[in-house]
Amino acid sequence: MEPTRENLRAFDQLHRTRVDALDAGGRLPEAAREWRDQRVLHLGCRTGETTAELVGVGALVIGVDPYEDRLIQARQRVGDQAAFTWAELHALPAEMLRGRFDVVYCSPGTLEEVLDAQAWTAGIGAALRQGGRFHLNDVHPASAPLDHALRWRTSYFADGFVRIGQIVTGLADAGLLVQRLDELPAHDRRHGDPRVPARILLTAEKL
Repeated sequence: MEPTRENLRAFDQLHRTRVDALDAGGRLPEAAREWRDQRVLHLGCRTGETTAELVGVGALVIGVDPYEDRLIQARQRVGDQAAFTWAELHALPAEMLRGRFDVVYCSPGTLEEVLDAQAWTAGIGAALRQGGRFHLNDVHPASAPLDHALRWRTSYFADGFVRIGQIVTGLADAGLLVQRLDELPAHDRRHGDPRVPARILLTAEKL
C-alpha cells in the first residue's frame, strides 16, 4: 500500500519525541562552522528552527518542505534572512537541480517524509556543485518501525521507509562518495533504548 500524506502526518506526530531528542542533542554538524557565505539547500526545513541556526552561522539558505503550514511558520521565524519553497523532497523544482549548491543539509524528520528514495538522492546529486557536500542528521531508519517498547509496528523493509542501503546506493548512483556514516544510540533512556540505533549521521561529497 502506498503511503498517503495523512499517514505520514500521523507517523510524524507519533515519532515527534524521537525528532525532538535529536534536536536536543544539537542540530548542526561541526562542519557547519565552515558554511558562512555558502549556498545551503535545507531539505525538510519544517518550521525553520534549524534553518535559523544555518542563517546564524552565515549560510545563504533556501529551505524546502512539503507542508505549506510549516513554511508559514518558518517564514515568520526567519523572516527574509532565508528563502523558502514548497516542494516534495523527492521532486525538487528544476531551478534547484542545476548544480549550484555548496551544501545540501537534511535535519531530523526528513527521512520519514521521503516517498521515493532514488528520486530524493538523485535530486541531491543534481542540486550540488562538484565538490559540494551532503549532510544527513536524522532518526536512524532501523528505529523508525519500532515503538518505544521495541515492538515492530511494521517491517523495516515495508514500503514508505527509507533504508540505509537505499541511501548509500542512491547517493552513489547520483555521483556522490560517502565519506562518513555514523550510527548512534539515544542520548538518554527517556528517548530510546541504547541497544537500538537512534540516530544516523552521514556525509558525502559530489564527485
